[in-house]
Amino acid sequence: MKVFRSLNCPHCNLPFLPHTDDPRSPRQLFCDVVLCSECFLKERSLDKSKRSHQCTFTNCLSNQFILPPYFLNELLINESLKLSAENQGYILVKPLHLPECPICQEEYSIETEPFQPFRLRCNHLICNACFEMIRKSSTESSDQFKFKVVCPICQSVCLRSKDCVKKNNVLKNFLRELPEMLKQIEDLEKEGKPNDSKDCCENCEKSFSFSQMFSCFDCNEKICGSCAFRKHRSHTVVDLIVKEIEKIIDETSKSVSSQISCYKEIFPQLHQDLLDNISMFEKSLLSKISNIKRENIERARKESFDCRKLGDDFELISEKYLPTLREINSNLLDLLNDPNLGFVQVSIFHDSTDPKIEEKRMIEELEEESEKTMTDQALQAPPRSTRLKIKKCSFFDSLKQYS
Repeated sequence: MKVFRSLNCPHCNLPFLPHTDDPRSPRQLFCDVVLCSECFLKERSLDKSKRSHQCTFTNCLSNQFILPPYFLNELLINESLKLSAENQGYILVKPLHLPECPICQEEYSIETEPFQPFRLRCNHLICNACFEMIRKSSTESSDQFKFKVVCPICQSVCLRSKDCVKKNNVLKNFLRELPEMLKQIEDLEKEGKPNDSKDCCENCEKSFSFSQMFSCFDCNEKICGSCAFRKHRSHTVVDLIVKEIEKIIDETSKSVSSQISCYKEIFPQLHQDLLDNISMFEKSLLSKISNIKRENIERARKESFDCRKLGDDFELISEKYLPTLREINSNLLDLLNDPNLGFVQVSIFHDSTDPKIEEKRMIEELEEESEKTMTDQALQAPPRSTRLKIKKCSFFDSLKQYS
C-alpha cells in the first residue's frame, strides 16, 4: 500500500509525528526543507561539509530560524490520515477536506498557480494570489527580500522575494500525491480490501470489521475471533476497538499537549522581547530628555514637545495592546467554562457551596466594592495635573501585570 512520501522525513524516511517532544516531530528549516527532530539534531552536530543537508543558506540549521510547521502538524492530526500497519508512512483512509487560504477561504490547489500554498517565514500559509495582493515593497531590506507581508494569523512581518512563490513546500508535495492516494481508496473499495472501518487479521490475512477483531497483547498482533480461539487462547486478548480507543486517547492527549506547549514557549519569549523593547525605548527617551538644550527656550520647548509626542505614541500603541491581552484572558476563561471541558472554577474553591448562590454572592460583593471605590475617589479626587500623573502610573502598572 502506498504512503505519502511528503509526510516522511527526507533523511531517515520515517513518518513525522505531531508531538513536539517526539524525536520524529517535524522541524521546518529556513530553506523550506522539513526534517524530523532526530535528524535535525544529528545534522546540526556535524561540520557543515559533512552534513547530508546542503543548501545556500549559512545558518539554515540555526535554532533562530526554527519555528513549528503549523500547516504540517494540522495535516498529521487530520482524521482522514492514519499511519500504515507497518508504520512506514501515512495513508489516506477517507476523502480529505483540503486546507484553505485564511484570507480568501479558497482551497489550495497544485494545478492552479494562484491558489498554490505560499509559506511565510512564520510558517503560516497563504495562497499565491493573496501574497500578490497583500505584499508591500520594503525599503528596509536588500533586493533579495524586497517584499514585506504581514501574516493574517499571527501578525508577524515577513520579508520575502517574489521568486518564493515558485519554491517547494511540504503541502505542495502533499497535494501532488493526493490524486493518486484518492485513487488508491477507490481501488481498495472496489476490491473489498480493508479501509478505515475494516482491518486485516495478521494470522489468516482475512478482512474483518473492527467489531470482529481482537488484539493480542502477548504477540502484539491484530487477529480475528477464530484465530484468537485457535492460536491465542492462553494469551491476553482484548477487543481491537478497546485498543484503538486507548490509542486515540493517547494520540489526542499528545496532540493537544503539543498545541498548548507550543504557545507556552512562544508567549514568554514574545513578552520578554516586549519588555526589552519597552526598556530600550524608555532609556532612549529619557536620554533624549536629559539632553534637551538649555540655552534656547524655544528649542527646549520644541524638543520637549517631540519627547511628549513620542510618549503619547507609545501610550497609544500600548493601550491598543492591552485590550488584546484582556481579550485572550477572557477567551481562555470562556474555554474553561465550556461545558465540554467540564471545569467549574467556583466549585474548586467552594466544594460545599451551591455554584449559583456563590456566583450571586460574588457579584453582590463586587458591586458593593465598586460603589465604595467610586465614592472614595469622588471625595479624594486630586487636581487635574495630579490625576494625569496617576493615570500614567496606572498605565505602566497595568502593562507590567500583563508582562
